[in-house]
Amino acid sequence: MIEFKNAIREYKLGGEPWNLGPLNISLPINKSVCILGQSGSGKSTLLHLLGGIESLTKGSIFVDKKNISRLTEDQRNTFRKKNIGFVFQDFHLIKELTVFENIKISLDLKNTNISTKTEEEKNNKINQILKDVNLLDKKNNYPHQLSGGQQQRVAIARAIIHSPKLLLADEPTGNLDAKTGQTIIDLLFSLKTKNTGFWCVTHDENLAQKFDIIITVNDGKIVRKNQ
Repeated sequence: MIEFKNAIREYKLGGEPWNLGPLNISLPINKSVCILGQSGSGKSTLLHLLGGIESLTKGSIFVDKKNISRLTEDQRNTFRKKNIGFVFQDFHLIKELTVFENIKISLDLKNTNISTKTEEEKNNKINQILKDVNLLDKKNNYPHQLSGGQQQRVAIARAIIHSPKLLLADEPTGNLDAKTGQTIIDLLFSLKTKNTGFWCVTHDENLAQKFDIIITVNDGKIVRKNQ
């Protein structure tokens, strides 16, 4: 289960206090969840709290009964490496590295059993994920030699390579045209395992209909949850 219990994140926006929360939700960990809301509503912050990028001011977040809000920064980093795959709107690829190297460096940094395998095993795994995202022929290309949709597919391969418990996507189609964006969402669904939770932030209500659960956030509060 994923549980937010009286979860609050406090900010100052323009010198004025602003809160995300209190949030109180409990959902099965292996569901697909879409977070809808206008810019500035708090939806990305909610996702970043779940992924351990940001920390709560008050309350708790549990992932499989583990209270991640009680973790130190180092512990959160370890939790994130082992359990979370992130896909962002802006790709965040390392421009000096090839497609293959961008995925490999991510795999090497993961503190999982995968990282203890031989180089041949790791290389085979990377080649397979590149085949899955239809980019094996681009493995030696650099990010600037790819289209936006291709760069996003590299980012997805990097996020999914270690079979994360949670796949978190923050506006993954925001820089793409509608057709490519639809393809990216379909790809994310096809690559995640049945035991992987998939949470996605988007403005697109049409894309949202693909998800098991829709959460709508407005001004830091959950105003609607469809299940």
